[in-house]
Amino acid sequence: MTMGVAPMRKGVLDAKTMESLAIAVDASCTHMYGPGMHAPPHQEGAEVRGATQEEITAVLQLTSILGIHTMSLGAPILQEELAAHEASQVDTSLSGFCSALPMAAAPRLAMPDSAIAGLSS
Repeated sequence: MTMGVAPMRKGVLDAKTMESLAIAVDASCTHMYGPGMHAPPHQEGAEVRGATQEEITAVLQLTSILGIHTMSLGAPILQEELAAHEASQVDTSLSGFCSALPMAAAPRLAMPDSAIAGLSS
């Protein structure tokens, strides 16, 4: 916590800016600090230090871009993982049955070459 308020204590950032940053951190998709958003002490602190509702809204809008970017990167990864999981859950209940068939039956279960050739075109 000490490191977080050091810029304000040293005068690098003013109190209004620090409150605005705290609002952004509370609202960020990687933090989502519920109490900071439902009982907004930083929003009140920013207002006391001169922030307008428009400025607070702008901070929240800018922070929401992080969420959009996170989703655009994360959704494809989630889709890949779901597909891999579904592929690993393939019903193998017939595998024992097929291996128990006599070898003479195997050619009847194989796909004809003409059907395989049709798949590649």
